[in-house]
Amino acid sequence: MGGPNRETVVVTLSDGSALHLRFDINAVCDFEEVMTAGGFDATRELHRMETSVRPTVSAVRAMVYASAREKRPDLTLRHVGDLLRTDGEALVKAAREAMQRAAPDPAPEGEAAEKQTPPNP
Repeated sequence: MGGPNRETVVVTLSDGSALHLRFDINAVCDFEEVMTAGGFDATRELHRMETSVRPTVSAVRAMVYASAREKRPDLTLRHVGDLLRTDGEALVKAAREAMQRAAPDPAPEGEAAEKQTPPNP
């Protein structure tokens, strides 16, 4: 991964405040916890977020909530729902960007094959 805070996306809300979104392992776990508690298939919803297929509103809310908790542990799902009402488009875009930034850099061509091939005994 790149330099410090490469994974963090800062979104400016309509009230002028900033929300920092970071999709790390804790965010993934929080997202899974919220989605499964609501009866959703967390893996399917995560895939829909990643591929720009229309995710459920619950998935968007859970993603923003999970991604923002590192800097805003006081945030609630209800509060995120209110933020989505006023800043939904910007928050969805920022959440997807945070997911993309968190993805590992692809290995240079040829290097991936070398790493996957186990050594001969």
